[in-house]
Amino acid sequence: AADASVAEIAVSGPPLATALRAPWDEVRVPLAAGDVLLFASDGLAEALSAADEPLGYQRVAAAFGRAAHEAPDAIVSALMHEAERWRGTREQNDDIAVVVVRVS
Repeated sequence: AADASVAEIAVSGPPLATALRAPWDEVRVPLAAGDVLLFASDGLAEALSAADEPLGYQRVAAAFGRAAHEAPDAIVSALMHEAERWRGTREQNDDIAVVVVRVS
């Protein structure tokens, strides 16, 4: 958003890339030039630390907010770095998919 805030847009439905058939919710959100959208699988927020604590959606949102002024590829890199930093030496236990889109 123009005020540099981060807002989560939650929608329900089956996970992406699944064979499950279920209805999808549709959400319409007005966007403006410069807005940045983050689409991420749950593997990002659920990345576990050595103490079994998930990175969490609030930390992901904070990292996204800090990097949102960057180019989309730099935002993805910043988020992946944050997950790696959080995990430390712990192995990645879930897939992570991240897509960043900047509205022009």
